[in-house]
Amino acid sequence: MAVGASAGGLRPTAELLRELGPRPDIALVVIHHLDPIHESALAEILSRATPMAVVVATDGVRVEPNHVYVMPPNADLLIRAGILNLVPRAYTGHLHLPINQFFESLALDQESLAIGVVLSGTGSDGTEGVKAIMSHGGLALAQDTTAEYSGMPESAIATGCIDFVSSPPGLARALVGLRARIGHDR
Repeated sequence: MAVGASAGGLRPTAELLRELGPRPDIALVVIHHLDPIHESALAEILSRATPMAVVVATDGVRVEPNHVYVMPPNADLLIRAGILNLVPRAYTGHLHLPINQFFESLALDQESLAIGVVLSGTGSDGTEGVKAIMSHGGLALAQDTTAEYSGMPESAIATGCIDFVSSPPGLARALVGLRARIGHDR
């Protein structure tokens, strides 16, 4: 599962993690818009919100349930065969859209098991990513009007590809319920 956020996204990401509890049996990858020049304390801050292990993503790491992987600054992140791949951040003169990029790789890698969550942020990053997730049979969720900056979630919702809209605690409860149902059906 991937969580994408930008402006105003720290608090809802922490709320989501807090509500998921210690063992949701989900691997989470957090993609936030980060300053490419400065070190980020995001992993440390999010580790205060959850008993799950929160680490900065490194190249070649296999994602494991009950772990949170945070994209580092000045890199982009992809997933293939359940393994995280760091790639140099591309400076193209266009907008940097790391959430779309990761969601698209997640959709290709996990197909119907892909889950993308779009939280607070300006702009539209995540919008193309939720379309990719939907086209591969996965699920997409978005933050409701509780988003401090509604651009990203509203853009994602406008696609018609969002399966569930709620506050971060509501999104977490939906994810836990979904995980329990999937585990029960196996």
